[in-house]
Amino acid sequence: TTTSTTDVAAPAAAAAEAAAPLTAVHAYLNLPADAALPVSFSYEVQPGDTATSIATHFGLDEATVRFNNWDIYDPNHLTVGQTLLLPPVDGLIYTIRSGDSLSALMDNFLADEAATLAYAANGMVSADQIYVGQTLLLVDGSASIAGGGSANVASPEVWSEPVFGWPVRFDRISDPFGTPRANSFGFHTGVDLVAPVGELVGATEGGIISVATSDGSYGKWVEIDHGGGYRSRYAHLNLINVREGQWVNKGDYVGTVGNTGYSTGAHLHFEIIVDGRPVNPLPWLQ
Repeated sequence: TTTSTTDVAAPAAAAAEAAAPLTAVHAYLNLPADAALPVSFSYEVQPGDTATSIATHFGLDEATVRFNNWDIYDPNHLTVGQTLLLPPVDGLIYTIRSGDSLSALMDNFLADEAATLAYAANGMVSADQIYVGQTLLLVDGSASIAGGGSANVASPEVWSEPVFGWPVRFDRISDPFGTPRANSFGFHTGVDLVAPVGELVGATEGGIISVATSDGSYGKWVEIDHGGGYRSRYAHLNLINVREGQWVNKGDYVGTVGNTGYSTGAHLHFEIIVDGRPVNPLPWLQ
């Protein structure tokens, strides 16, 4: 039989197209074209960057950029100089915790076990070669609700639009949504619910803990990703009772009211975020 030029050219073109994104990663890291790629790399946001443009440049899905960088508030308005953590190929960068198993990680994050084992930087040849503190690239893994949350806690298989409940018992609202603020939005992005230090704060709806951290503004704070572009935030906490990657059900205890960060009195700063934009939470709460 005779092989046509078209028959030969098509696979070659496809191979070149598939290699292009990896070439971009190699170039950014100043690595030789045949060098092995790491589990992850840091990228500094440049003027004009968006989550979409960064993903396109490196041949990733936008979801990969967002799942690995939970502090992205608005994917279309990144901060110049902000450092993002990216995988060279689509997947979830994950640090092994006590009780994890590779099979549970594959199931909960819908990752490709064979590809994860084959990814050179993971340094694995069998599924039992994981240890607490090890950072792996779960190839094709996703931190979406459909993927399942933490490796130790099961989550629902079918996503539905969240129905938000009140997160805390409170005395009054000290600062409503929308008052002028010197922030990137120009207004107060949540409501301040006055309550005593130590009052229990519950998840307003089920989801994955996407942030559990502390900074000088929010103080100790938690964010829950409810899927479908819906998130909720709980700030100025005195205590955080959850960890990132954990699945929580509606009403589960996530922390206690505090006065941490930039705060003038004990209260819960509560936000609902839809598709990257804060919305007035009061009409959403039931």
